[in-house]
Amino acid sequence: MQIKTTILALIGLWAISVPAATNNSIDIRSLLSQRSNNWSQGTIISFPNSTTFDNSTTRWSTYDAPSYLAAISPANEADVAKTVRLASSHRIPFLATGGRHGYTTTLGDLQGGLAIDLSQFKSYSIDRAAGTLTVGGATTLGDFQDALYEAGYMIQTASISCPGYVGVTVGSGVGRFTGLFGLVADALISARLVTAEGRIIHVSRRQNADLFWGLRGAGANLGVVVSATYQAHKLVNQGQILNADLIFPANQSKEYFDVLQSFIGKMPAKLAVVSLIVFDPVAQAVSWGSISFTWLQIPG
Repeated sequence: MQIKTTILALIGLWAISVPAATNNSIDIRSLLSQRSNNWSQGTIISFPNSTTFDNSTTRWSTYDAPSYLAAISPANEADVAKTVRLASSHRIPFLATGGRHGYTTTLGDLQGGLAIDLSQFKSYSIDRAAGTLTVGGATTLGDFQDALYEAGYMIQTASISCPGYVGVTVGSGVGRFTGLFGLVADALISARLVTAEGRIIHVSRRQNADLFWGLRGAGANLGVVVSATYQAHKLVNQGQILNADLIFPANQSKEYFDVLQSFIGKMPAKLAVVSLIVFDPVAQAVSWGSISFTWLQIPG
């Protein structure tokens, strides 16, 4: 199943961090490079002015962006935990990211920190019998949606396919199928995460239930999620979906808001509406607005 759209959405960033004030007495390069760290084979450490560093830190949006003195791309869960313990013990601010697609108005408070890049946790598996999907911390909807469709299932989405699916989850995950299936967070069954103390734990309704409750929609600072398992749904209408975009030039702002107003209180569950206003930073003006409609026909 392929959902194609030009719409950009704001996606909740998932991460944990220590206070944003950097410990200036610590040489991060030397600290990360010490042999006593015993990093696993495949774990990559990089520093500014290198292609590897850029690939580990480049974000979808540059708005109020954090800055880093170093980046680490752990090869496994153990090295994620080790990184968190090392940074916490030396009071080095850090941010863990998957798709690096979300932003908030506070990320810019982190300056001169450590980037924990989870790009090596980009995997997925589908249990056809149970109808479940397990993804790594950096896996995107675009990575698995076609395979999930081929397996006969669909799942809650956000608005586009490129953000990390875990990142969407911990921000609740409002999307195109919310009216039918609920939020992306509602599909979450369990997760493995690294706590601020550097412990690797399993969370679900039965294990660490309070943390699981917080993770489902307000989990951006509760832990570094290295993997998560979700409950998928049998295909509706054989996975056939109608998507249509309406583009309004800036001089039709009244019509734009009139259309949105017309759906208040009477939008059917099988219809999703995503709205977007685009600001042109060069012209310093709104250039256009878009309303994207997604319709999922329910047989009968």
